[in-house]
Amino acid sequence: MKKTQKNPPAKKPAKLKQIEREPVTLPIDRLSLAPWNPRGEITEESVADLIPTIKSKGLIQRIAVVWDWASDGDDLHYIVVAGNRRLVACRAAGLKEVPCELFKCTEAVARQLTLIENLKRKDAEPLYVAKTIQTLRDEDKMTMEEIAAEIGMPESWVYRRAKLIDLAPEWREAVEEGTITATTDLLEKASRYTQEIQRDAFDAVRRTYDTTVRLSWHDVAREFESRVTDLETAKFDRKKCAVCPHNTACTPTLWDDLDGAKFGKCLDPRCYNLKRSEMESREVKKLEADGIKVVKVKDYFSCPEDALTRPDETHRVACVYRDYTGAQAVRFATKDPTEPETEKKTVNTTDKEREKALKDAMKSVKEWEEEYLREYIESRLDVADDRIFAAYVFAIANAYGLLNSVNFQMVDAGLRAMANAVWFGREITRKKYVDVLVDTIIGDEDSPATTLRTFEAANDQIGPEERKLILRGK
Repeated sequence: MKKTQKNPPAKKPAKLKQIEREPVTLPIDRLSLAPWNPRGEITEESVADLIPTIKSKGLIQRIAVVWDWASDGDDLHYIVVAGNRRLVACRAAGLKEVPCELFKCTEAVARQLTLIENLKRKDAEPLYVAKTIQTLRDEDKMTMEEIAAEIGMPESWVYRRAKLIDLAPEWREAVEEGTITATTDLLEKASRYTQEIQRDAFDAVRRTYDTTVRLSWHDVAREFESRVTDLETAKFDRKKCAVCPHNTACTPTLWDDLDGAKFGKCLDPRCYNLKRSEMESREVKKLEADGIKVVKVKDYFSCPEDALTRPDETHRVACVYRDYTGAQAVRFATKDPTEPETEKKTVNTTDKEREKALKDAMKSVKEWEEEYLREYIESRLDVADDRIFAAYVFAIANAYGLLNSVNFQMVDAGLRAMANAVWFGREITRKKYVDVLVDTIIGDEDSPATTLRTFEAANDQIGPEERKLILRGK
């Protein structure tokens, strides 16, 4: 067979269906494996399932080959671009000739054919697929759209597999060494996050989860999602965020839950916290410029009783604290809560009087809990997201000191089970949540003391000694 003139190199990668080809039958000793094929050595043991079929029925699917450009004339050899396993199996089956499909193309296009053919394999390792896509993009200048068209997969699938290149070394090495078994979906979604978040999540997974079982994204999603912040609710200037690659809305092909939103999650906590801190500093300076004294307090309950969200002329003190979301909040008061009071009310001069005052205060709290607690919780937990609702329930239980209470241990297990049910998408009524929490608080003998301790009840009949007893949980 004489070697015909080679096709000129194309500027764009040629599609399979556009390449000239012809069916031929070739001597098996003239075929060799492609030197650029990254799959590595193929042994007869790995193709043992093919050998009996080839012996009895012959080779059904032709082997794709190109000319070996180093050979010519009567000594023309061929390079296999697709069908390496079949070639090894044919040799083991003793075939002298094999049916082939001769592709007439350049060496560069032949290499592309091999890479693309390997991408089509259903058993291709995800990390190998990612490296192959990167090679096609960087060396062969193929676009994601062209790669998707060649392998017959959605463009979003190609983007997500290609993103595996950004998988943190800790995850990649653990998967390759077999110390963690993870689904491809988990690895793809993990690779969307920054290296720092991936490393933190990896450490948490190793500490918390059983890595001997196959982990899915559903199992460990919270370890990633808890480390990012919602940009949609951010109060600082988000002009730069709108075009930042760390804004998930800027990469919609990688995220499923955007629904066309301009702002998604921020994948760079340091940048987010810096912007928020700068905004909060400006707000504090603006208050001081208006002649308002700014004081930092521990929480909402450390503000004076007359504190308001919006001040009138007499409220000239701004109490600054962090709310339950971690954001800066401000309440305005008429006096600085950190300054010592000039007048102290002398009460409870005897042990008997102090004991009676403490019992009266706890009785008052108990009555309030029995009458209003359920209404109070329900009115403050009217949120759309069940997972946020479950988080609020735990926040209130924690505020009452119940999560570490001996009396709450049994109910705590039930409450956690309900929270897990909501987290994993199983339906559960909110009323049952509230019933469990309220019944536990009301039934807990220590709950009035924890209520006073948590909400820092400032009953005029309770003196400093009683406050110390309450803080110690007596």
